[in-house]
Amino acid sequence: MYFMLPVFILFQLVMAWRVYSYMSLGGEAGAVIMDLGAAIGLPGIIVMTEGISGLNLYGATLSSGIFIGIGIIYGHELSHTKGFGFVISRTMMGLSGSAHFCYAHVYNHHLELASEDDPATAPRGRTIYGHYPLSYLGQSKFLYNMEKERLARMGVSFISWQNRWIRGYLMAVPTVALFFAAGGWIGMAVLATIWGISNFELEALNYLEHYGLIRVKDQPIDYRHNWDNSTAFTSWFFIEIGRQADHHDRG
Repeated sequence: MYFMLPVFILFQLVMAWRVYSYMSLGGEAGAVIMDLGAAIGLPGIIVMTEGISGLNLYGATLSSGIFIGIGIIYGHELSHTKGFGFVISRTMMGLSGSAHFCYAHVYNHHLELASEDDPATAPRGRTIYGHYPLSYLGQSKFLYNMEKERLARMGVSFISWQNRWIRGYLMAVPTVALFFAAGGWIGMAVLATIWGISNFELEALNYLEHYGLIRVKDQPIDYRHNWDNSTAFTSWFFIEIGRQADHHDRG
């Protein structure tokens, strides 16, 4: 699972380069040919740089978002570990624009599953599109409040390096800076789209796994509080993410 972190970093570097390639051609496909004769005194020597079209950039953005969304599953599994594994998970989620996930998932979702205090559980009647922002923001709000209370007990200011809510989102600063340097606001739009797609996949899983299920607060979490899909496909390609009942029973 650990190998997904360097893969995430590589994907971001490649996508930033694709954005830069697109911007360097002004959004037109083809090749830029530069005669270096005047510069080095050898007329006739040229350098050709291949660019990409807007359609190419759109396809690369879409595929990157889908892949990173699938890769987030590994970050989810590692969020249940301690030490180095948890750090890897936290970094992966930070690079995916979901720095709040690790703590909110373990300390909110797993403890308040299928109750009104769990933003990751979609009540009956809510659409997946309505659930996406409510779950994402709700989990972020949970970590915000958790850190506010924790730091207050410690007598530490909310604005401090010890704030895991702030520190988590700061992990994304290098990525944001990279894409802005590569393409300005277009780079920002590409990054936002990648994060939007990948986080939609994450919240779609939450939606499918717990939609419409109800658990009375403080009632023991049982297998019936999850929707399962234990198939060969989900086991091999999604590291058994479909076995939610067992996951919550053991997690």
